[in-house]
This record gives sequence, structure tokens and C-alpha cells, in this order.
Amino acid sequence: MSPALAEKLTIAVIGWQGRALDAERLWRVSGGSCDFL
Repeated sequence: MSPALAEKLTIAVIGWQGRALDAERLWRVSGGSCDFL
């Protein structure tokens, strides 16, 4: 795997994890009733 590809993959994974954490936080704040999960 090339370094550039590895870097893009790492950034994508970190971004995905960040969105998942934001979704969980929103879900908790909204009382657990969410449609997008």
C-alpha cells in the first residue's frame, strides 16, 4: 500500500469514527428517538 493511500484511508476511518460519535451524542441528547440510526 502506498503511503498516500494509507494516509487517505486513515483520514477516512477517523472521519467515519467522528461521525459515528456525533450520531451517538445526538441520539443521547434527543432522548434515544432517532430515525437515521
